[in-house]
Amino acid sequence: MIPAELTPDFPFAVAFFDETQVRFSAGDLVAVFPFASVTKLFASRAILMAVERGFIGLDEVRAVGIPAEETSLRALLSHVSGVSFSGPERVSVVGQKRTYTNYAIEVAGDWVAERMHVPFMDWLDEAVIGGLFLEDTYVEGSCAHAGMGSVRDLVTFGRELLNPRLISSALAVEARTVQWPGIRGVTPGFGSYPDNTWGLGMEIRRDKERTWFPSLSEGATFGHFGQAGSFLWVAPESRFGAAFLGAEPAGDWHKANWRPLNDWMISSFS
Repeated sequence: MIPAELTPDFPFAVAFFDETQVRFSAGDLVAVFPFASVTKLFASRAILMAVERGFIGLDEVRAVGIPAEETSLRALLSHVSGVSFSGPERVSVVGQKRTYTNYAIEVAGDWVAERMHVPFMDWLDEAVIGGLFLEDTYVEGSCAHAGMGSVRDLVTFGRELLNPRLISSALAVEARTVQWPGIRGVTPGFGSYPDNTWGLGMEIRRDKERTWFPSLSEGATFGHFGQAGSFLWVAPESRFGAAFLGAEPAGDWHKANWRPLNDWMISSFS
């Protein structure tokens, strides 16, 4: 049982898992909650599947933003494209700082759709949701933040992050490798970091302390959280991870308790 001081007072579900079993869970694992930006993990997987199949290259460029600047698919996925959070307005040049953005992920999805001649949502549904036989997950709207689903499905997807089947191991390692290391950026809700470490569509813990990631996992831990009060992370060396969904948007409880909750699960069940 989760300690009382770490238990939210709203409906939620949480699971701590490894490659083969759920070591701990609480709440209804099949209840459907919003993913918010955890959706980006699914979108980036679908994009990387298109890369793997040769439809597009990570270092191909196109004009993006107002004013337009040549921007690679890699830059779009890594939040260094320089476009704003929700639109094409340019707030920096490419590669200058880590500017977290929904718009860049949507542009990346549209670019893949153009190359594949299929709506990106159809590709995401077929390749990722269908490919992993997810039972509760769907995305209607933005591929950056409109996902809905269950902790059960996040556990399945988390195992894909630990042991990739949809993409090659080499591409999966590249995706969880820091892109543009050493640049400053803001993670919404947690502030600015002098080295805000991100891979291709996923945040990487490294040495961050003021963060939602657990303190007891290795620096290579990666994943995503969402403003719906959601997270999914995996530790590729320790071979475990955790997922959380709930009925309340991210707020004071989440910021104060996510990290100690994750640390409690690691210390109790790893």
